[in-house]
Amino acid sequence: MVTRTQVKTMRMAVLGLLALFSAGWMVGSTAFADDHSGGRIRVMTQNLYDGTDRTGLLEATSFESFLAAVDFAYRNLIATRPNERLAAIAAEISAHTVDVVGLHEAAIWRTGASSLAGPPTPAETVQFDFLQILLDELGKLGQDYVAVAVLPGLDVQLPSTLGFDVRLTDRDAIIVRKSLLAGGYQVSNLQEQDYLSQKVYTVASLNGAQVVERSGWASVDLADGKSTWRLVTTHLAFDPLFDPTTAMAQASELLATAGQSDSPTVLLGDFNTDANNSHDSTFPTYKTILKGGFRDAWNVARGNTAGLTCCQDENLANRSSKLSVRYDLIFVKGASVLDAQVVGDQVTDKTRSGLWPSDHAGVIATLQ
Repeated sequence: MVTRTQVKTMRMAVLGLLALFSAGWMVGSTAFADDHSGGRIRVMTQNLYDGTDRTGLLEATSFESFLAAVDFAYRNLIATRPNERLAAIAAEISAHTVDVVGLHEAAIWRTGASSLAGPPTPAETVQFDFLQILLDELGKLGQDYVAVAVLPGLDVQLPSTLGFDVRLTDRDAIIVRKSLLAGGYQVSNLQEQDYLSQKVYTVASLNGAQVVERSGWASVDLADGKSTWRLVTTHLAFDPLFDPTTAMAQASELLATAGQSDSPTVLLGDFNTDANNSHDSTFPTYKTILKGGFRDAWNVARGNTAGLTCCQDENLANRSSKLSVRYDLIFVKGASVLDAQVVGDQVTDKTRSGLWPSDHAGVIATLQ
């Protein structure tokens, strides 16, 4: 039985951890030929799924239930077998010889000494580095990629009753196929920026502490001496009540910053806007980007077909697909869309343990 004094002490420990980690919300097919004639490139957007739904942390009504939510989150991470899932995603990237991939929820999970038993210290023992695992799995397939942009997001450390603290560092990233670079393409003009508009959450079980979900964008220019592409990765804010206010503001910021280029520009992202449903409350975010001069690559190539990308169950063990919305999008300005397809959405794409590769499907487009 946890006493009131112990609960107060543990709450103070968590608030101390939040001070250590001030950025973060709490506590966010047919294979194509390898053809770059005429300046073609093949791009992909993929949310890797960091392994858990953090809703329970926000819904906790007591410190005990908060600790239980942390325990559940970490156990669910283990149960979703990150190494196995990322190998499946690597296989999709390799099979389609993708040139550039925008990644979201490219998490690092660490553990460290329990802050319930002593003063909080940063957890540094890496259990899973999703980006490195993915790169390693691609290498095993003979497809070497390099991370050319890594945007840090939330970085939060929490106590658990498992005997250790759990630390989640979220990231967005852009990876590029090394053979593309060896063939004459060069990467330059790396830019990274946090949004001014951020989603703020109140955590009732921590005396109403407010925490911020950190979102932003990263971009690079990819050039071959004849043409230059601006490639951008982003993950807009998700609101549990589907209020689009923050995501719309972020979309406007994106258009005014990374979206301002004279070069053909590609936005790769989990935009958390239901692009198929004009009656959905999140749809204005989608319209904001279209009004900014961008085209939806999926609609250009596939018309009004569904192209669903989100979301499978939290444990990824649902037998049939539960994808019901199209959140993962590729927006293009100043370029032609030759083809597009969704990957990781078929039962045959599951891992050997019967898990979906992610709670999101990926989207691939060939551009010129």
